[in-house]
Amino acid sequence: QAREEIHEYLGGRRAFFGVSVDLSTVPDFQRRVLEAARQIPFGEARPYAWVAEQIGRPRAVRAVGTALARNPVPLIVPCHRVWRSDGGLGGYLFGTDVKSRLLALERGTPVLEGCATTRIVCRVGCVHGRRMRAENRVIFASVDDARSVGYRPCRVCRPAA
Repeated sequence: QAREEIHEYLGGRRAFFGVSVDLSTVPDFQRRVLEAARQIPFGEARPYAWVAEQIGRPRAVRAVGTALARNPVPLIVPCHRVWRSDGGLGGYLFGTDVKSRLLALERGTPVLEGCATTRIVCRVGCVHGRRMRAENRVIFASVDDARSVGYRPCRVCRPAA
């Protein structure tokens, strides 16, 4: 399942990962860093300092970078969405060129799609979205936009408001 989801993500057909990730064997500090990184929305990025603040260790910015560099599941735990406070990309396991391309891919991939026949809005990559016919697919910028024209959020992928 992870391989299929990664393939869809890299093809611009998925905006989230549904596979579960077991971080129980990862040291506590690193696990907290990775869990904070998972909260960064698709298509957005945050500085290392933001992650440090989220885990209650605002002065541990370098340690956050080290923890992200040892991410056992890059892409699924999106360490590429974390950058330096000065706007620089920072490091990445697969190199800064790949990091830059992943961020560009996410900026160019729609996050929400609705089905004109069911009036349900899903995150791109949801099992329900894959069943939509192309002529029924409607792209939305937000769940609020979808609600304003009578769509409801999917109960499977639960797109955020």
